[in-house]
Amino acid sequence: MAPGMPAVRAIQAAQALAAAALALVLLPGSLRAGEKAPVSLPPEVSAEAEVLAHPMMGEETRTLVVRFPEPRRLLSTRLGFAERTAVMNHGAPISVWNRVCGRDGRGYERTAVADAARRSGLAPESAAYLSTAADIRNLAVTTESFEGVAVVALVTAGARTNAQRAGVDRGDFVEWKTAPREARPLQSRRSGAGTVNVILLTNARLKDEAMARVLITATEAKVAAFEDMNVPSSYTPGEQATGTGTDEIVVVSGTGPVVTCAGGHCRFGEMAARAVKRAVEEGLRKQSGFERRP
Repeated sequence: MAPGMPAVRAIQAAQALAAAALALVLLPGSLRAGEKAPVSLPPEVSAEAEVLAHPMMGEETRTLVVRFPEPRRLLSTRLGFAERTAVMNHGAPISVWNRVCGRDGRGYERTAVADAARRSGLAPESAAYLSTAADIRNLAVTTESFEGVAVVALVTAGARTNAQRAGVDRGDFVEWKTAPREARPLQSRRSGAGTVNVILLTNARLKDEAMARVLITATEAKVAAFEDMNVPSSYTPGEQATGTGTDEIVVVSGTGPVVTCAGGHCRFGEMAARAVKRAVEEGLRKQSGFERRP
């Protein structure tokens, strides 16, 4: 081994750890209506984020808003491919969800999320959105960087309500056969708030195929996080959960280096997976109290 190589490798390892540092988001617990708290993002992604507090139906609700200086191409599990100038994750207590939705979960989109967008200074059609009953103050943010490319995962993660094992637990809603009943009242479910919402940002210019592929990579990372945090199915005793029945993701492309490969053998895929896995683990710990296996 060449002289000085151990020292060089030690420096490289320290730099890698620094680049993968977990951003613990400490949002004020007493954030009142009309107040906002900034969320730090690396400058490479050219975005600004904040959490805003606003009342809804007499309850405190909070919305994470990520704004971009220009329309960004994104892939959302709600919208498909689209161009938007903002992404938001709206968090409201279960009581608000039930009062807005009744028996139709799509009512939440038409009313609560649109209202949250306007209160955040956004035209509802300008933003891609996610929604959750998890507390937005339990947001986890992680960053992975390599040679000028950054990947950021912003995650809220609850799994005490409707954690499922894919391929084992049953899906009751038959969309093509019954009236819309996407959201039965949450009081009839187990206590707690369950949804994993992921917003994935990067400065890399993702081709459409890379955006589609990174959905698989991020999902695999989420499953790995659920396994390492030992999250059980809420429905089948003894089964390991792979996610919840309401998980969503938005992947936002940047304007920098072009990326076509986002699988596990590609560096971008590795970065996305690491960012998502660590953020999901931190979100599960903060929201639901899960801890990593010893």
